Amino acid sequence: MAAPLLVAENVSKTFRMGSVDVPALRDVSVALEAGELVALTGPSGSGKSTLLSIFSGLARPTAGRVCIQGADLSDMAEAERSAFLAGTCGYIFQSFNLIDVLSAQENVELPLWEVPISRSERRARAVEMLEKVGLGTRLNHRPAQLSGGQQQRVSIARALVRRPKILFADEPTANLDAQASEQIMALIQELNTANACLCIVSTHDPDIVAYTSRKIRLLDGRVVA
Repeated sequence: MAAPLLVAENVSKTFRMGSVDVPALRDVSVALEAGELVALTGPSGSGKSTLLSIFSGLARPTAGRVCIQGADLSDMAEAERSAFLAGTCGYIFQSFNLIDVLSAQENVELPLWEVPISRSERRARAVEMLEKVGLGTRLNHRPAQLSGGQQQRVSIARALVRRPKILFADEPTANLDAQASEQIMALIQELNTANACLCIVSTHDPDIVAYTSRKIRLLDGRVVA
């Protein structure tokens, strides 16, 4: 059996609020496989966004460790960890995080600027991803010229353009209506199946959870189911 793609061991996270320590995660351990579509669920304040940030290397745990492909993120220097994560992981944010002055194509090209490929290859890969998410006719549109659902599709294309092994999505449909949410989750599900990547979605929406194959429920910073 292949080793898990992502392993968290006894992960805890505590935030300092003035003179008070506030625990956000308490001794979380989990192993996730390639090809899984995982939901991190729980009420507001349960720790799911914090756990996603630690899984994805955007935050460091106070205690415990996270390993991706057997590599311990805490053992890496900052530059080494950033380069490793950029080549391994893709990120979808609920706020889209698109650059207003760039076109859809230029936004999707951004992660490829650190990849040693030609300008024509960079453009071709961006166009290919935008076509896969149904925006092949919106290449030159800026974010303000796109609907919320279309902006999230650009965000997904940008997350996938480097062909990551792991896709992290933090409340990816929170700013979308029901129809756009269904379309986005169906797209994530399709790409998960086609590429066999590990997809981890943080959400409180039971309709979104229904698309996933595995659920991890958090309460007060602990895994309860």
